[in-house]
Amino acid sequence: MELAPEEKRGQRWGRLKYALFCLLMFFIFIVAARFMVPGMYKLEPDPVGYFTLSFIRDLAIALAAIKRFHDFGKSGWFCLLVFIPGIGALTSLVLFFIPGSRKTNQYGPKPAMLIDT
Repeated sequence: MELAPEEKRGQRWGRLKYALFCLLMFFIFIVAARFMVPGMYKLEPDPVGYFTLSFIRDLAIALAAIKRFHDFGKSGWFCLLVFIPGIGALTSLVLFFIPGSRKTNQYGPKPAMLIDT
């Protein structure tokens, strides 16, 4: 089923929006780890709480990576590359620094820029 053009908006994220989201998730994770998981910075961390926070963070990053890969015109399944050691770091750099497609693709129109260049 093909989505109407209005429904495709928001399926693509540009570099700046992706970078800001990842930075926000990093800070939220640090604060949540400090206050929600009491043993995080002690000798005996709470493994269940840490796993839960890590899972939520990784899920949010994966969903953002899907939108970023849509900006390249690629399938969202490529987001799994972010979680492969070694390859994940290179993939993250690509998502941060390589611009997406300039034209409308199957995932919608080019994302609006926050800063007009």
